[in-house]
Amino acid sequence: MSMVIPLSKCIARPGSLDGSPNPLVDHLLAVARGMGDPSSNLEEEKLNFLAGLLHDAGKARISWQKFIKGEEKESPWHSPLGSALFFFSSRVLMEKWQKEGEARQRLQWISCSLAIDIASHHGALKDLTENPPWFGNIAKDTFEEIDLDGLMVLVKQYLPEFCCERSDFDSYWSNYQKTWEIWKNNASRYLRARIGRSNSKYDEACKINVRTNTSRLISADRFDAAKIRENHFETSLAEEALDYFSRYCDLRAREVAKHGVPSHMVETRQNIQEGVYSSWLSNCDRKFFSNILPTGYGKTLSALRVALGSCAKGKTSRIVYVAPYLSILSQASKEISMATGMEVMSHHHLSILQEQEIDDAWYLAMESWQSPVVATTYNQFFRAIFPYKAQQSLRLKALRNCFVIIDEPQIIDWGVWQTFLYQLSAVAAELNTKVLFTTATMPPLNSHLDVIPLAPRIEPGPNRYKVTVLQGGHSEDIVAQMAMEKLRQKGSVAVIMNTIKDAALVYKIVKSKYNEDGSIFFLSGAMTSVHKAERIKEIRETLTGNKKVMVISTQLLEAGVDLSFKCVFRAIPITPSIIQAFGRANRHAEGDMAEVYVFPFLREGEQETRQWVYRNRISREETDRCLSSHTSWKEDESEGIVLDYYKGLITRNPSTGGLEKIVRAAMGEWSALSGIEPFGGDNYKIDVFVPFGEDLLDEKALQILSHFSPKGLAYLYDLYLNRSWMASLDFLERKRFISLLGFFTVPVSLELASEMADSSGAIIPRITKSDLYSREAGLALLEPGDFSLCCF
Repeated sequence: MSMVIPLSKCIARPGSLDGSPNPLVDHLLAVARGMGDPSSNLEEEKLNFLAGLLHDAGKARISWQKFIKGEEKESPWHSPLGSALFFFSSRVLMEKWQKEGEARQRLQWISCSLAIDIASHHGALKDLTENPPWFGNIAKDTFEEIDLDGLMVLVKQYLPEFCCERSDFDSYWSNYQKTWEIWKNNASRYLRARIGRSNSKYDEACKINVRTNTSRLISADRFDAAKIRENHFETSLAEEALDYFSRYCDLRAREVAKHGVPSHMVETRQNIQEGVYSSWLSNCDRKFFSNILPTGYGKTLSALRVALGSCAKGKTSRIVYVAPYLSILSQASKEISMATGMEVMSHHHLSILQEQEIDDAWYLAMESWQSPVVATTYNQFFRAIFPYKAQQSLRLKALRNCFVIIDEPQIIDWGVWQTFLYQLSAVAAELNTKVLFTTATMPPLNSHLDVIPLAPRIEPGPNRYKVTVLQGGHSEDIVAQMAMEKLRQKGSVAVIMNTIKDAALVYKIVKSKYNEDGSIFFLSGAMTSVHKAERIKEIRETLTGNKKVMVISTQLLEAGVDLSFKCVFRAIPITPSIIQAFGRANRHAEGDMAEVYVFPFLREGEQETRQWVYRNRISREETDRCLSSHTSWKEDESEGIVLDYYKGLITRNPSTGGLEKIVRAAMGEWSALSGIEPFGGDNYKIDVFVPFGEDLLDEKALQILSHFSPKGLAYLYDLYLNRSWMASLDFLERKRFISLLGFFTVPVSLELASEMADSSGAIIPRITKSDLYSREAGLALLEPGDFSLCCF
């Protein structure tokens, strides 16, 4: 037998900054206590404790100890080893407990699930399959590197019924495959019976799919390793924030009145906010709420007041605001911070660039949403309730006793809407999460959610816009001519097209033919993130200056961008997007009734392009049905049209096709759910690097660029291609570098990427010529390829 390092001498990680060691046993016990109670009468609690106690037992390997001390370069497997040791130990306990029937099957299911969690706790979550999760990663002689005797003594110290000798392990190892198959089959029988006898198989499956044990294990492990603590609202802090909020709203009302917003609009917003809060006070113990208001009526602030009130009353202790796009998230985060006087933790793919100094503790705090107020994207929120990687389950811990504001939920892909609602309902029930949906166009909700509407009835006031549906196909030439004529008459015009190429075609015609006073802007996903932000800022400043302005854009303009125009043209999309576009028309009721024109678009007078973005045929057909019966209307009729649309949609396409994935995941095929995306996952794009925009970076981003590439943006991509340099970066620095690179990338189709990017073979290719990217429109004006899908 090989020599082993005594368990008491093993370390979990290098010593702390103060020089103190980090014994492996201390870490194992900390995680075990975070997982379960060994003194409990519940076997499940003991299994949870055991999982925590052995999750990192593989770090006791001689080879791993040499690696962590810098004596070896490569890190050997440790998670599969911990999984195998846990499964062996749980088998010993099961024999002592002598459970029979379904009680035994349930414990076998829990053991298999915990073994999978341990094996997956540094990677993607595995499925329950015929082979155990450590299969193919370790061999019997691997265990000879470990102080097995020391581990058995440790387990027995806290679980006295664990009676085992080292010789028992040899017998276990020779039969582990058969044992796993038996337990896996029994687990399947238990799950099938449990789901089968429930009143709703989908509800029961969703309960199973709330990965609280996974989250408990990962949270206990990461929190102990990084020495971070929970950070949430105390009621006193929430009360202070609520008082600050009240003063902010009073000040804000006076400011907007000075800038031309009519007094009746200011008063209406204040009355709505009071009404929403009053309705919530009468129903504050309920879990689901809606705040359905027309755009421009203060949805974000009224939702925020409710969330603050919930925390001030001790009903919840954290606020998580969720938005579909960075454009909405950025704007809302700033407003939430200004309205509460608190720092808002933003979590999205570029968040790591928002801090100058970062470390493991900061990164894990962000990943686990450890802040009283968090703002995140739909993508990150979906990963919380449908985690793909074990690390993403950290966020479930943050959702306990949390108030979640879901902004613009109609943007979620209709094909996954019901699946999302079912799983969200289970999360809310298990974790005491409260949820508020806020939008102007609320999709149909599951009746079992029992959603409480909070928004009061808005007293009839001046309509902000009038809609006219134009008949016949409109080419880019016709759209451009109509827009230019209205620019001369109205002074500010927005043209919203369905695809990037459609918008580019209209833009080129307007730029070539309009020679009068005024500024013509282009906005689309064919621009880098910093370029888009700068362009929106330019548009806002120009509108404020009362100059003539035309913006030609994709649907990027219609959600969460606080801009207002006197005339809006919208190529027919689907009904919810039409209503969202209306929010850019006379948004603050600051002038005469705006004109909105909705029109069918035909590229070059022949080709319909809507289906490339809005792929659900029934959604398009129901939109066309609504528009055929409503050819002209004012703002106060919009709500009825939305209801008519959703009524027809849910009748023809109830969006329940994805619900069977819930059952498959509950039965052990977690991969059926883990890849679900909020916007659908079939629009494959490649990020292409463009060396543009260094002058658009803020001071913080410039400092990070200088940190990595002192010679500037021109050399940043060369560092990316330098494999040895990339390999020299630690995890956080590498992630930060890739995020920085993301500031200068544009998502394009595979076809276009092959035509315009280099052939380096890099995951992120570079455009072959820097002048392909223009300051006025990014990559949208390129002729080759077809930007048939709009990206945000």
